[in-house]
Amino acid sequence: MTTLEDREITTITLKTVNDWMYDFNYSVASGSTCTAWEHFVTDSYDRYQMAPYDDRAAHIVPSQEFVAFWRDVAEQNPGAEYDANGDRC
Repeated sequence: MTTLEDREITTITLKTVNDWMYDFNYSVASGSTCTAWEHFVTDSYDRYQMAPYDDRAAHIVPSQEFVAFWRDVAEQNPGAEYDANGDRC
C-alpha cells in the first residue's frame, strides 16, 4: 500500500498554470495571442498583482477556483468558457 509519505506532492503554482495556458495559446494562436491568453494574463494581474510569466509566479499558489477555471480552458473540458480557438463562448 502506498502511503502519503511515499508519494510526491506537487503544488500547483501560478507558473504551472501559466505553462498550461502558454501551451494552449501556442496550439490555437501560434505566433499571436488568443482571447483566453489575454484574459488569463489580466486575471493573474488582478488577483496576484503580477504577470503569470514573472519569475515570482513560481512561488505563488493560486486559489483552487483559479486553477480549476484555467485548467478547464487549457484542457478544453466541457463547460470551459473559451472555445477550441481560445475565443470566449
